[in-house]
Amino acid sequence: MIGNGTASGTAVCTEAFDSGEPRQVPAGKKARGWRAIDISKIAIAFSLTMAIADWFSAIRAPLWLDETNSYYSIAGGFSQIWSRQGLSFPLYSYILWLTKTLFGSSEVVLRMPSVFAMVGAVYLLYRIAREWFTPDVAAIVILVFCLNPIVSFEAVDARPYAFAALVTNGAILCLLRWLRTGDKRDVIFFGALAAGIFYFHYLFSVVIPPLLLIVFFASRSEWRRVARELSVGLVPFSLMMLPVFSRLVYLVETRQSHVYTGAPLGSELINTIAPRNIGLVFLGAVFLTVILRKLAPEGELRSVIVPCLMLGAIPLAILYGVSMFTPIHVFLPRYRLVALPGIALCWGLLVGRLDSKPVRVALCIALILFTFDELPCSTWKSHGYSWKDALEIADTDAAPDGAPLLIASGLIESDFAPLPTDIENSPMFAPLTYYRVHERVVPLPRDLKPSATAQVNKFLATATPARQRFLVVVHGGYDWPIRDWITSVTKEYYSAHEIGVYDGVSVTEYVPR
Repeated sequence: MIGNGTASGTAVCTEAFDSGEPRQVPAGKKARGWRAIDISKIAIAFSLTMAIADWFSAIRAPLWLDETNSYYSIAGGFSQIWSRQGLSFPLYSYILWLTKTLFGSSEVVLRMPSVFAMVGAVYLLYRIAREWFTPDVAAIVILVFCLNPIVSFEAVDARPYAFAALVTNGAILCLLRWLRTGDKRDVIFFGALAAGIFYFHYLFSVVIPPLLLIVFFASRSEWRRVARELSVGLVPFSLMMLPVFSRLVYLVETRQSHVYTGAPLGSELINTIAPRNIGLVFLGAVFLTVILRKLAPEGELRSVIVPCLMLGAIPLAILYGVSMFTPIHVFLPRYRLVALPGIALCWGLLVGRLDSKPVRVALCIALILFTFDELPCSTWKSHGYSWKDALEIADTDAAPDGAPLLIASGLIESDFAPLPTDIENSPMFAPLTYYRVHERVVPLPRDLKPSATAQVNKFLATATPARQRFLVVVHGGYDWPIRDWITSVTKEYYSAHEIGVYDGVSVTEYVPR
């Protein structure tokens, strides 16, 4: 069995975090001991509070493209959620619909389910860490997790990734408890939660191979019994996989049409493992511990090295390998979230060697001081690029004469699917379901494709003779091929004036000469 309860994997729990019976402390030392307890707990609580507070710096920001897709899935009401969901299973959409129905549809309200889900994921990660580490080490594990920019982003993202992290951590915890206690209820919950991962995001299933490997390495001496018990968990797993199987197959068949990013960089891999200045802070703590000669014996951590490395390295390696060696590039930050609990546990292995409570407390404070560019919530941050400002500016400018808006979709799927005739019921133009415009919209694909040129030529066939003013709204960062092509083909009849670029979304006005 891996692990042997909360006492294994690290040095004996210090007095400040001892959850057992109160110890008899001499009268002259009692006050000093309680001061140490208070300082330690306050330092860790302060660090965790600051880390979680950083999540809320962007909670009031406009919805970004993917979040408007979430809103589109519920904008037609409960009865249309299933048909509007697309490839993903709609469980998150039903949660979001219930939230909207009860509390409204402001940006903050739509993001609150993810906040609660990520808080739950943090709690479960703490429980996972307590299977192997002492409370103070487990607290630093979740601190490292909370400080990761990916976690900060997804905690307030109106998307299903925080729920995927919650279910993933639940599956890991149930597996570890089953291996430690042999309770069949835990293996049943493990099977159900492992299938539940697919209900929120398919790519989070890359955590299943390391979970099975942990079972294999933990049960080599009694594999027959473990195999029988694991087959019990296979029953709820199989039953729960039935509703998502067809969508999963279709996603695999159409996988190329969902790729919009390039191969990953080595720096992205490094920043996932050691974001911000976390690596430098830990090196400083190790250096200080070596000077104080407070390194714990290596043998105390040996039993948990393999499972921690598996949970962190294998999911990350799968995503990175697929993205590097195939055309399917999936090494996006939100997908890397699946590896972060394992990565945080690996940092816990390092902290477990620092056998000094003052050093661990100092480490918590240093992580806060040296990993933030600015204090949490001192400024309100953006949250992904949003179409809000560009659409508002374009709609206002078009209002006097009812100028049409030629809007290019921000989704790669628009390059492969027919352009919609009903914009309000198309996921390819989801921002328009939340940030509405009042003028006529001419839909265009994301990139300069034959469908784009055909649609523009069709529009110009009537707009040019009528000397009709129009606007073009297209996202591209610093490259707008569709806009530049329209400018080129209309230069004899129209003057192009760029109104502005908002979050990478260009708004350009075309006035008849």
